[in-house]
Amino acid sequence: APDDAQSGNGLNNASYRAVNVSGPSFDLLLTGQTFRAQPAINAWVAADSSVELINVDIPGTISERFHVARKATDLGGGNWHYEYAVHNMNSDRSGRSFSVDFPAATITNAGARIVNPHSGEPYSTAAWTQTINNTTGAITWETEDFGTNPNANALRWGTMFSFWFDATAAPADAVHKLVLFKPGSPSVVTFDFGGGFIFSDGFEAGNTSSWTATDP
Repeated sequence: APDDAQSGNGLNNASYRAVNVSGPSFDLLLTGQTFRAQPAINAWVAADSSVELINVDIPGTISERFHVARKATDLGGGNWHYEYAVHNMNSDRSGRSFSVDFPAATITNAGARIVNPHSGEPYSTAAWTQTINNTTGAITWETEDFGTNPNANALRWGTMFSFWFDATAAPADAVHKLVLFKPGSPSVVTFDFGGGFIFSDGFEAGNTSSWTATDP
């Protein structure tokens, strides 16, 4: 509700509970307790202690939050397998692009699962475009920008997408970038799993006048 978010309560409106799936009709049977004020992405962390989870907040009058979870598996010989989940908790700005950038790496076996809209929603069901740059060691998934198609298949609120790949680089070397779909400031947030946010927008472009105390 808009008034709830304006009062600073926009980040407590998700809970999760486990279900069992049974029968040919895929009936969902509730089991266990309800984890109140926790989105379902937290269940991955609860089930696997090796999963890392961070909040990616968009600065503004109303708190807007994405959750990003990562599991990195050491395959040996300098090779790693990565699994990511990116959840849009409550951001109307939505997500247009997600990328992982290493100082140097070869990236293979990449893929993504994009949740398509349904039930008469007007949004596109086009898959996100995947781009790998093995010269710089970066991988990016993205959809059309808002100016090109306001109904593009963006990562809208209450939705979670997953991404995976193999890389010849360790997790500590990864820098992540989330580009927002709807126009506004910032248009991009860059972060890692060690120290949180690094910079956004103007600082990345070298325009330090855009780097204020309100930016992460």
